[in-house]
Amino acid sequence: ETNTFNSTTIAMADYRMESLSAEINYAAAKLARACADEWTARTPEKPRFVAGVLGPTNRTASISPDVNDPAFRNITF
Repeated sequence: ETNTFNSTTIAMADYRMESLSAEINYAAAKLARACADEWTARTPEKPRFVAGVLGPTNRTASISPDVNDPAFRNITF
């Protein structure tokens, strides 16, 4: 696992670090892949896989946070 929970532009906006999201995720995936490859080389009968983690965001994206306005969304794409 890349341990990149909440490393999305949506979550990183709270810290004004949206522009670093791709770099953080790429570096984490690269490190996780290197570790997985190292352990697979030690025990080739047990190949390792790397998976990224998005996790829930700190803002609702699919449902409205406003019960009086069901069409409202906290974020747009």
